[in-house]
Amino acid sequence: MTKLPHKEVNRFVAAANGLKEFFARDSHARLHAIAALAAMAMGFILRIEAWEWAAIIFCIVLIICFEMLNTAIEVMCDFLEPGYSKPIKIIKDLAAGAVLASALGSIIVAGLIFLPKITEALFHLE
Repeated sequence: MTKLPHKEVNRFVAAANGLKEFFARDSHARLHAIAALAAMAMGFILRIEAWEWAAIIFCIVLIICFEMLNTAIEVMCDFLEPGYSKPIKIIKDLAAGAVLASALGSIIVAGLIFLPKITEALFHLE
């Protein structure tokens, strides 16, 4: 078995620390985690297909990635400009907009996957 170089292990540890910091620092991270667990529970309950799982997992990862980037941008902006700055506000708003866009798209995907199954379960009981 090949052993990973020390440099690669350090990169992995740094990335894991980033995830840990994200979930410790950002209240939205916990909200997204709860929403992700709810979506996954719905997937199990409604017995979604493999491609639907792929779409749901992609959406979960997409939102978490955008939220992490948004958090990183906010931390960097606050470090560079502790006071109010119109350009910094625009940067932060754009980053937050990316999170919102990914969340709205994910809601649409979830609706397309879950609503027909819920409707069928409620109105076509056999």
